[in-house]
Amino acid sequence: MQTGALDQPTRALRKVLLAVQWPGDKTNRSSVPVSGRVAAGSRVYVQGQPVEVGPSGEFLIDVRLHDGRQRIAVVTVDPFGRRKSDQADVVLDQSLPQVQITTPWKR
Repeated sequence: MQTGALDQPTRALRKVLLAVQWPGDKTNRSSVPVSGRVAAGSRVYVQGQPVEVGPSGEFLIDVRLHDGRQRIAVVTVDPFGRRKSDQADVVLDQSLPQVQITTPWKR
């Protein structure tokens, strides 16, 4: 009797799909796009706020940043009520770069 083939679909049903495309870890922009994919029919929350999810499970949102380091959290709840989360840190640095002239410019 083969039980391995029957176990595979059962194991697949235990997994909650959450694939997030994170922006880089440092930016000078006041907002960054966070996008990803979840199972169709799932709900998505970014920073605790609900996000619209397309019929095939894609989502995209611009997250506003404050100066300095912050953690962006994404949570999904699938149609069965199971949760999965992911997070990333992003640093907003809008300071001007330091420029030092070591030799004078000559005409």
